[in-house]
Amino acid sequence: MRNVITACGALALCLVTAGSVRGAVDPGAAARKKQAKQHFDKGHKLQDLLRFDDAIREYEAAYELVPLPQLLFNLGQAHRLKGDHRKALESYEKFLAADPKGAGSDEARRHIKLVKLKIEMEDKEAAARRAQEEADAARRKAEQEALVARQRAEEADAARRKAEQEALVARQKSEAEVRRRAEEAARVRRIAEEDAARRRRAQAEADRLRRIEEARASGGGLRGGGTALIAIGVAGGAVGGLAYLQYESQTNKVDDLRNTPTTKPEDLKEAVRQRDLAQNIMKGMFIAGGAAFVGGIVLHQIGAYVRDSAVEEASKPVSVTLSTTLAPDFWMVGLDGTF
Repeated sequence: MRNVITACGALALCLVTAGSVRGAVDPGAAARKKQAKQHFDKGHKLQDLLRFDDAIREYEAAYELVPLPQLLFNLGQAHRLKGDHRKALESYEKFLAADPKGAGSDEARRHIKLVKLKIEMEDKEAAARRAQEEADAARRKAEQEALVARQRAEEADAARRKAEQEALVARQKSEAEVRRRAEEAARVRRIAEEDAARRRRAQAEADRLRRIEEARASGGGLRGGGTALIAIGVAGGAVGGLAYLQYESQTNKVDDLRNTPTTKPEDLKEAVRQRDLAQNIMKGMFIAGGAAFVGGIVLHQIGAYVRDSAVEEASKPVSVTLSTTLAPDFWMVGLDGTF
C-alpha cells in the first residue's frame, strides 16, 4: 500500500501540471483533472480496504480522464494484490512503456519479474490440472467400458436365468394341472361346508343387529329425565329473566319515589318491598334453574354413556374364519371365530 501513498503526491503534482499546461488551451482540463483526482483518492481508499475490484474501477476512471503513467502503476498494484497476475503484468508493462524512468519504474520491473514467475507457476498448475483431468477422463472411460462389459455379462446371465425360469414355469404348470384336478373333485364337498358357514355368519350378524337395537334403548329413562331437568332449568332461567326485568323496573320506581318530595313513606316502603321480592325471585330462579340445567346435562350424559356402552358391547363383530386344506388324497375344512 505504501507505493500507492508515495505515488499520490506525484500524481497530484502531475495533475496540477497537466491542468496548468492545458488550461490555456482546454477549458475543461481543470474539471477533468479534479474528477481524476477524486477517482484516484477513492480508489486509493478502496485499495486500503482490500476492495480491489472497486479500486480498479476508480483507477480506470481516473486514467480515462487523465491518462498518466502513474495510474497504470497503481492499476498494476491493484491487479497484483487482487491475484490477477496477467492483468498486473499488462499494467506494469504499459507503465514502463509510457514512463521507463518514472517514479516506481524499478519497483514495477521487480513486480514484473515476480508476476511472471507466478504466471509461470499458474501455467504449470493449469497444465497439471489438465493432465489430471485427462487422466481422470481416461479412467472414467475405462470404467465405462468395464461397466458395459459387465452389463453384457449380466444380460447373458439374465438370458440363462430366463430360460431356467421358463422351464420351471412349464414344470409348475404341469404340477398345477394335477392339483387342479384333485381340487375340482373336492370343490363340491367344500361348497356345502362354505354355505353352512355363511348361514351361521348371517344368523350371527342378525343377532348382533338385534342386540344393538335393544342396547340403544338402554339409559332412556336417564336421558329423558335429564332432558326434562334441562327444560326446567331453561324455564327457571326465563322466569329469572322476567324477575330481573321486574327488579329493574321496581329499582327505577324506588329511585323515582326517593327523588320525589311528595312521596308518602308507605308508598316508598311498598316499592322497596316489591323490589326486594323481585330480587329474591330472580336469585332463586337463576340458582334453581342453573342447578336443574346442570343436573339435567349430567343425568343426560350418564344416560348417553349407558346407551353407548351397551351399543359398543352389542356391536362387537362376529368373526368367522373358514380355512380349507386340500391335497390329492384328502381335504379338510376348518371353522374358527367368535359367535
